[in-house]
Amino acid sequence: MSKLTKLPLALRRKIDYINSVSKQIKNLDNPVYTYDGGSFPYCIDINSIDITNYFVYIWIGNNDTYLNNSNSVKYVKFTIDTSNDIFANEELKHILNVIAKEYKKALK
Repeated sequence: MSKLTKLPLALRRKIDYINSVSKQIKNLDNPVYTYDGGSFPYCIDINSIDITNYFVYIWIGNNDTYLNNSNSVKYVKFTIDTSNDIFANEELKHILNVIAKEYKKALK
């Protein structure tokens, strides 16, 4: 069983950036899309990202198709695992990188 510790600083900064620009993204005329995961565009609609104890919650908006495959999901939950494994939190890192990259493109 791996030992749980604090969230890595790089992930915390990425989450802070996404939360800080999410209101600006909501005010844009066009929604933010990504082609990550296929040739079909996926809409990114994130309300906020919260860190609680050893969990990261990504709260999903109504129009999201990137993280939400069905309309019944309100959030996606990740467990923070910073063991000595080099691939710890890989899925969370990838999702945060995609969201931050598309938000930067949309704000240009």
